[in-house]
Amino acid sequence: MVQTDILQELKQNENLQNVPESQLQWLMDHAEIRQYAAGESIFKRGDPIENLYVLLEGCTRIFLMQGNQQIEYGENEKGDIS
Repeated sequence: MVQTDILQELKQNENLQNVPESQLQWLMDHAEIRQYAAGESIFKRGDPIENLYVLLEGCTRIFLMQGNQQIEYGENEKGDIS
């Protein structure tokens, strides 16, 4: 995804609509674009919170272990911020 496309995605994000473009540009300048394969873990329970995630494409699912059972806890979709 090209930076101009990313800036447009951020400007159209419902949660970021009132953020000035200069601040969105700052966010992009300090961001790292990452891609994950289907089924790949992004973080695990107990990991320190060190990042802000803006989902530009696709979706993520959050699972927690309860006993020996994996339970789906939630889902993030394109545009969600976590």
